[in-house]
Amino acid sequence: MLWDYADGFLLEAEKRQVEAYMQQYPEYRVKLESILAEKRAFAAMPLEKPKAGFADGVMAAWAAEQAGAVAAKPAKPRDWILWALGGFMGVLLLGALVLGIGLAPAMPTVTIPDQYVSQLPVVDWAAILGSAVLRYGLILMLTVLMLQILDKYLQQRNRLAVAH
Repeated sequence: MLWDYADGFLLEAEKRQVEAYMQQYPEYRVKLESILAEKRAFAAMPLEKPKAGFADGVMAAWAAEQAGAVAAKPAKPRDWILWALGGFMGVLLLGALVLGIGLAPAMPTVTIPDQYVSQLPVVDWAAILGSAVLRYGLILMLTVLMLQILDKYLQQRNRLAVAH
């Protein structure tokens, strides 16, 4: 905040806080004086007009540097983790669909003897399993799980890229 104080960017309340802090800690008053001296030194420096074509030269050097960096950069390999996660999710969804369609006609009907019917709790499984909340909740949960896995992978990849 000392730089903002020196530049006059602080509100009155913030200025009072900085001044009170500097009264309590005099070493920050010394730092402020150093900042003000540096500002005065910069203000005293004579301004030089750049030579004609200076900006063009800078831009040409930057473009050449960027072209060299792009050319030196190795080709990025395909990200096999992303492809594997997508393939895994596809196989899971396709497998559930195939099992559901394939096993539905082959499942035998189960009848419960009448003597046990009164002892069974009555649960409307059709309403529970047919619930949109359950279907969309399951899809949402799987999506969030896959996104968390992807996030962890990308964080790790970024850490490795920064380390190199």
